[in-house]
Amino acid sequence: MSMNADFTNGRFDRPIRQLDRVLINKIAAGEVIERPASVIKEMVENSFDAGATAVDIIARKAGTTFMSVIDNGCGIRSDQIPLAFSRHATSKIDNLDDLFAVRSYGFRGEALPSIASVSHLAMTTRHHTEEAATHIVIEGGVQKECRPASAPVGTKIEISHLFFNTPARRKFLKAETTESRQIIRVGERMALSKPSVAVSLTLNERESFRLPADQRVADRMGTLFGVKSESIVEYNVDLGGISYLAYLAHPDQARHDRTRICLFINGRSVISSSIIHAVTSGYGEFLPGGRFPLACLYITVDPERLDVNVHPTKAEVRLSEERAIHDNLYRIVKKALRDWRMVPSEDSFNRTYRGASHPRPQSSGGGQAESSYHSAPLFSGQGRSVSPDPTSFHTPLRPIEDTPPACDNTKPVADEDRGQPPAADEQLTAADIVYLGKASRTYLVVTIRGELYVVDQHAAHERVLYEDALTHVEKGSSAAQKLLFPETIELSGEEYLVFEQSREILGKIGFEVEPFGQKAVIVNAMPPVFRDKSPSRNFRSLLDDLIQLNKAGGELIKSVAQSMACRAAVMAGDRLAAEEVISLILNLFAQNNPYCCPHGRPTFIKISVEELDGRFGRT
Repeated sequence: MSMNADFTNGRFDRPIRQLDRVLINKIAAGEVIERPASVIKEMVENSFDAGATAVDIIARKAGTTFMSVIDNGCGIRSDQIPLAFSRHATSKIDNLDDLFAVRSYGFRGEALPSIASVSHLAMTTRHHTEEAATHIVIEGGVQKECRPASAPVGTKIEISHLFFNTPARRKFLKAETTESRQIIRVGERMALSKPSVAVSLTLNERESFRLPADQRVADRMGTLFGVKSESIVEYNVDLGGISYLAYLAHPDQARHDRTRICLFINGRSVISSSIIHAVTSGYGEFLPGGRFPLACLYITVDPERLDVNVHPTKAEVRLSEERAIHDNLYRIVKKALRDWRMVPSEDSFNRTYRGASHPRPQSSGGGQAESSYHSAPLFSGQGRSVSPDPTSFHTPLRPIEDTPPACDNTKPVADEDRGQPPAADEQLTAADIVYLGKASRTYLVVTIRGELYVVDQHAAHERVLYEDALTHVEKGSSAAQKLLFPETIELSGEEYLVFEQSREILGKIGFEVEPFGQKAVIVNAMPPVFRDKSPSRNFRSLLDDLIQLNKAGGELIKSVAQSMACRAAVMAGDRLAAEEVISLILNLFAQNNPYCCPHGRPTFIKISVEELDGRFGRT
């Protein structure tokens, strides 16, 4: 039997006792107040809950020396001010049922006492039913002053010396520029969560933004993110009792990180990796690798289907139907972008594909620079148009049969409907295309109905083969080229697992491959596009692509189609006859998305006569 531990030194045998109120508030502050931006978020949410129509945010030195939030809300009654600074005191819930159907921003009753416990806080508030205001000062959780004051209806909170009595918390703050950036992002999200409220942010005596009340979301996004509101499409639809409102910016406004994907559920700014994944996946091929869209998503759901109690700062929520919401939003984004046809011009890729992160210069008129994606017909004259009616930018989705159906949580996501765009009176024909030649062994130079196009032959052929492969997968069969001499290929363990996983899909696009022994396979037939290529080398390369795409989280069907298209497409430098060039271009513009290859690179750019006139000084 083991010896008993020595408990006589009192190390383990310590009495249970009630913690001091100040210490309790400091612990709560550690949960709620992570950084200066957290303080601003809590204060602005209180302003919204008070019915404010105008909120002004001021911060100096990234909020570490001074922060202020001023609103014109209903104010706090003078007799309730001491209660407002006690823990778990709130006006926003009354009973347990309210806790699981929260309709306000704040409700825990921790923000004010937590902030006051780790800072010097001064609040001046006047209730709308009272003639005088009240001014209260609290330092480190200890009340120093409380007196009548003169002020308009509303509340003004000033906070200084944040974390003065918790140096460990202060030590872990980031550099001033980083903390300032967090304040700006919080201010942006608060402003976007309530477009009906006028919001301003002043940082280090410089006004970051000032937004009027009752502003259109697209206009507010344009001001905050430096884009033109016309480059943002709005889609609105109700599915399964849940309302989805999406504001999606053109791909040429893509960013290097996900911070410009803003999500609001019942008006609350939250974080959801699932929803962010749905949006980025919905943009899919419209974005090159490593780029993320600019988007604002507003989801309205019955509060009883939403749990906002899973995070101390309410930054994360739990949805009872998260998989269905993810699937629906994915298909909504895909449909919105597919219906909103975008023709790239030369300048658009200077920013999107060369990775420039600086904002575009403003036009001479002083407004935002114009979007470099044109909402114009793909071809001039009476050819097929890829531009929607201008009124469709701010209208709901089409009738319900064209909208993404509500998804069963237990079923996998179905691919989006890849229907053809509306047919025009006159289709593009070979007579409309004039092949002028090739530039740099890669780029096909053509005129289409009098306008100049430069086409990347590899990217264009990739797009055609990719959509063709997806079509064959949907139909369940494809032509296969029998090999005169079947090839046996010895695979690695990982390659064989990928083969087993994707065997059915490979068969649908023309690969006839069967197991042979423990880890070997026999290739009996391949898609006709591989007829001049080595079966063993290309099949192994295809499996290697699938391994990498699976690691990156790609969908299996699309990964197979993408890899096959890339391996089979004509390469840069391959020679094409004029007839082949015209056939390729006809096939490209017959696709649902002719604008980019499956990796997100552009397939062509259009140089209009107006652009040429401008370059040669003829305008």
